[in-house]
Amino acid sequence: MKRDARIRVIASSVVVITTALFVVDPLSLPTADHVFADTRPLAGVLNAANVLSNIAFLLVGLLGLVQAWKRLAIQSFVSNTEALPWFLFFAATVLTSLGSTAYHLQPTDGTLLWDRLPLGLAIAGFVAAAITERIGVREGLLTLPVLLIFTLLSVLLWYYGQDQRYYFALQAVAIITVPLLCALLTGPYTGSTAWFVTAGLYFLAKLAELLDHSIYALGHVISGHTLKHLLAALAVWVLARHLQHRIRA
Repeated sequence: MKRDARIRVIASSVVVITTALFVVDPLSLPTADHVFADTRPLAGVLNAANVLSNIAFLLVGLLGLVQAWKRLAIQSFVSNTEALPWFLFFAATVLTSLGSTAYHLQPTDGTLLWDRLPLGLAIAGFVAAAITERIGVREGLLTLPVLLIFTLLSVLLWYYGQDQRYYFALQAVAIITVPLLCALLTGPYTGSTAWFVTAGLYFLAKLAELLDHSIYALGHVISGHTLKHLLAALAVWVLARHLQHRIRA
């Protein structure tokens, strides 16, 4: 299959995911979703495990920013625009640690907004970074504003319209389309496995989130939601390490 045909296959996967939104009913967020399995306090901190596990996001986000600066920002942003999606991804990860902390201290739709917005921006940066590495910097930068607008609209449609379909679609694109992109297209850098591992870890993180109470019931050691934070942070760390060690093939 020629490269252009492979790109069309990847684009088609995005179209399929987006089109699928129109055959399901709007998905609202049940109030029960704000009730987590592990609500144990620690030193006066409510929901301590879910709050403190956000430190992992802060650490890996800062690590990624350092690596992005070392590897990509040696030149100016004007001459090295490939840095933009990477900086967005890691900076949004840092902001996610703050937004998620605020949310878990007081779980409501209002505080969840500040959790989901930076997380959505991180996903947009993740997808755009994959495109810059596998297809081209120009294509990645052209896609980035589209992803940012879609992210903003998906969060607002959830918050004001009680419809989560578009926010879920954004995450589905990251989990499904990015591995497909890396499987079908050979980029100029080594280390393509990192993209599969990152997407796989994020999928496991979402699965752990769904099994929050079931995982906690196994021994009351760690809840599914806390595990979600740790798995998602590990996914970011894998990509930070990839950026650190990748070389031109």
